[in-house]
Amino acid sequence: MFRERGGTDRPRMVLVVWDVDHHDDAMNRARRIHYDNLAAVLHEEGILEEMSISKLPEYPWVPVDVVEKEVGKGKGVLNQYVRLQYRGEDWWMEQATRWEQESLADAHEFFEIDVERIEQELAHIAQNDEDFLLHLLPEQMQFVRAEGPLLLSGTVGSGKTTVMLYHLYRQARTNPNGQYLVVTYSPNLSNLCQLLFERLPGGRDLLERVSILSFTQLLKMINRGAHIISYDARRRQFEEAYAEVGRRWKMKAIPKPLHNFRQKHPTLPWHLEALWAEYWDVIKGQLNWATRGLLDREGYLQYAATRLTPEEREAVFSVYEQWFTQLPGMDELDACRQIWREQEFSGLRYRFDGVYVDEAQDLCEVQWMILLQMVKSPTGLFLTADPFQALRPSGFHWNRLERRLQSEIAVQDASLGINRRNSRQIASLVQREMERVSQRLGLEEKPNYHVTAVLDSLPPAGAPEQQIDPPRLAEWLGDQGALVIPDDSARNHPLAQQIANSAPVVTVEECKGLEFDRVAVLGMYAHLEEAKRERAETLRQLAFSQWYVAMTRARRGLLVIEPEAQLLPTGLTVADEVWFGTWRDVEEVVVRSVDVLRARSAERYEDAGEFVVAARCYEQTAQFDKAAECYEKAGQFSNAAECYEQAERFDRAGVCYEQAGQFGKAAQCYEQAGQFSKAAQCYEQAGQFDNAGVCYEKAGQFGQAAECYEQAGQFGKAAQCYERAQQFGKAAQCYERAQQFDKAAQCYEKAQMFADADRCRRKARRWWW
Repeated sequence: MFRERGGTDRPRMVLVVWDVDHHDDAMNRARRIHYDNLAAVLHEEGILEEMSISKLPEYPWVPVDVVEKEVGKGKGVLNQYVRLQYRGEDWWMEQATRWEQESLADAHEFFEIDVERIEQELAHIAQNDEDFLLHLLPEQMQFVRAEGPLLLSGTVGSGKTTVMLYHLYRQARTNPNGQYLVVTYSPNLSNLCQLLFERLPGGRDLLERVSILSFTQLLKMINRGAHIISYDARRRQFEEAYAEVGRRWKMKAIPKPLHNFRQKHPTLPWHLEALWAEYWDVIKGQLNWATRGLLDREGYLQYAATRLTPEEREAVFSVYEQWFTQLPGMDELDACRQIWREQEFSGLRYRFDGVYVDEAQDLCEVQWMILLQMVKSPTGLFLTADPFQALRPSGFHWNRLERRLQSEIAVQDASLGINRRNSRQIASLVQREMERVSQRLGLEEKPNYHVTAVLDSLPPAGAPEQQIDPPRLAEWLGDQGALVIPDDSARNHPLAQQIANSAPVVTVEECKGLEFDRVAVLGMYAHLEEAKRERAETLRQLAFSQWYVAMTRARRGLLVIEPEAQLLPTGLTVADEVWFGTWRDVEEVVVRSVDVLRARSAERYEDAGEFVVAARCYEQTAQFDKAAECYEKAGQFSNAAECYEQAERFDRAGVCYEQAGQFGKAAQCYEQAGQFSKAAQCYEQAGQFDNAGVCYEKAGQFGQAAECYEQAGQFGKAAQCYERAQQFGKAAQCYERAQQFDKAAQCYEKAQMFADADRCRRKARRWWW
């Protein structure tokens, strides 16, 4: 391009890079464009004299077809790692016209650029540049580049785990000698994190210096050879001990310190869940911040963070000492207390340059503090959490954690607020339901849920358990879906047992931190109904969190299954064969709107000869002409005619209305199509003779028009049409009946009926006088 500058023209090329990359591409190859290196390459080729980089305004949403073109088929489904916004070509071209060159396309008229060479150079740069360009939103990127310690909260699907892993990736590449630790509460989540990290450029090599472990795996690494029983196993032991405590309480077989309290409370005053939370989170999970040691009796009575009254604390601690201190085996909190007591970290104290904790809301206080002891500097601490997804009693609260950490170092508290996991339809359902569910459970707090989403999908569906065909459900879930149940006890449910051999059946606890393409949620609303009757708010809050986690595991497909139909959310689309069948096409596309998905299903149903189902799908996507054709093939002419009308194919609509015996509507369609003769015939059959006369008249069929006007009692109009048809005798009779005697006499004369003409003239004179 040429541009005038200082009186002389000089060639100048402006290079613009359009970033429309999809994150799945970045998982396989980085697309980082290093402007300095690229400019050097172009200088060597004599292509570029100077280069300027301008920050353009925020970009809009790109049309779905542009995204599909860039992503292509067979590259996996879009999930939370998709870039939320894409830069559309049309918009970029519009911005380019505001610059000083005529258009980007004109550049090719003046320069020949070896695009293949540039692509090769970019691929080389991507694998070697340490400042890897992450495909994240600006609000996420600021935390990737932030210094610690950082406490990052966020709504479900906001990318907390992604940001954490990329922060780790960036730090590990910057510090080639650094050692890093990632801790999650769940082995499933740690396996997912390792898989994602491996797929980053060079990530597999970095794993030599990065350990990604569940908290239990970390404890086993510290205590070599120690057997640590699982959280679930300890919980079952506690339930058994709780039942024994209840029996002894009823029989009054209790130690003396509890006698007075027992007289005021003849039955055991604490629900299983409430007592378990006190046992796990407070008595075993907290530290005594007055002595900076483990929580003993005095610490529990004086300093513990609990809602119990002093009298209740005395009683609870006595119950704990009497019946719960001798539970067999070592759980993760026992191991943590032992580590804290003995201060033995097996060489892990201050070992790591960075410690990253995911889902921190499910870790107790003593666990946080042990992790803090493992990082060389508190600035290397990075925690993510969503308090409303807490499935374990941990007493987690950001303010409480901050107060604990503030004694060591100032911390940043930040949050992410955009849901990038769930489809728009699922996100809207969850947001709508949260208000209702939280009110029903009497909860004041609820997540600040965001509906912003990348994906379009089919609307969530619901069905009573009795209407679900297990093989059909298993086929729908496939290997990309899961049946989510409240807890292990639900594994005995007949539907869960039938599904288990074909598709994953996971508890809410097991699926925490994971996501699936399609999810069927079984009995979560029935679980909420049970929790509604509990007096303790902590139990109702736990039920809410379980429901919240279960409902937000699905990216695109959500099916709610309940034993009783009245428990289903109101307005939820009922699952039927059309809804199930549409999902057969979902795996074949990367980004599809609901309309396109249904259209594809319609074509498949049409090919299979299921014309009515196909027609309904076409109707839902406003493809009314195709819907009409399918209805017509199925012999449903009335529906076909209505669709033809909406497609403005009025001639075909008229034919179908005729076949359906709806002659009035057929006539109206023929009239709109300009087929007045057919319209008139249909109006006649419908008994609408006045309209028939009008249409025959427009068709130039004056004799038939006259007959219709005559039957409609419109003798004046009939006479005029008979006259135009040169049927003067009939015209005269109609004029006479219309008492237009002069015109009747004229027509009688033309018909050579002179006696009748004289009679009409006499009548005309009498009429006049």
